[in-house]
Amino acid sequence: MSIELNKYDFAFLTSKVINYKQELSVVEKEKKIQQLRGNCQVSNMLWRIQKRISIFSEYKEIFQLLRNGEYFKAWCQAEQTEIAIKFLLKNFPDDKKLVEGIRQHIQKLQQLYPYRLFTSTVIVVKQAKCSICGQKLLLRHNCEHKIGKVYNGEMCCKIITDCELKGVDIVSNPEHKYTVLFTTNEKGEQIDHYNYSGIQKLMKLWITPFQNWDYKVTISYMPKQKAYNDDEFCPCGSALFYKDCCKNKPGIKHRLFVIG
Repeated sequence: MSIELNKYDFAFLTSKVINYKQELSVVEKEKKIQQLRGNCQVSNMLWRIQKRISIFSEYKEIFQLLRNGEYFKAWCQAEQTEIAIKFLLKNFPDDKKLVEGIRQHIQKLQQLYPYRLFTSTVIVVKQAKCSICGQKLLLRHNCEHKIGKVYNGEMCCKIITDCELKGVDIVSNPEHKYTVLFTTNEKGEQIDHYNYSGIQKLMKLWITPFQNWDYKVTISYMPKQKAYNDDEFCPCGSALFYKDCCKNKPGIKHRLFVIG
């Protein structure tokens, strides 16, 4: 096998000459060959390489989406990249040094977003199966495969084959970050009413995809413009009720991001 793990280091994955799509195609073809041969260890190593390439490729895509003003798409992509990093490190914790910078930047980027309220679905799973062996997953009798672990170059996940939707809640800490609440117009079309000024300030500094950047957060209190009801959402955007947030504060909390 001509593909080597050490080739896909930080310098190569952030270089201007790399073609992510082409590299992924080459690795995928080799992984299929090794899977057919039953070389589980090699197949897992190739999965590791695929995740490395995908994470850096997706991070660059986040940058491009932000440059184009496609803020919600960038938010969704950031969540997917965050998940990819989680599962890479679950299987190969030695890669932490390679992807830790991207993980930290994604978390800092998410804090700049104005999203505070999300939907969360309540689902009862009636039937599911293992993606590796196809065996039904039962309460007391499951297969030997662990969700999130890689077997012969494929990550195990639970495939839901039958479920029931019980309800939808509004939450501030969602399981799925893409479930952002948006307003709609009379035609039912989604309206993006959010203020992305913090991200816009960042993008004046963030010029190249893998450039290092940071910011500081300062807290100040703005004068209260009116009397607020205890059970209405606090105008500071915390997604908490006014009585649980800024009621007893000297004003309405305001976060200022100093980019630099």
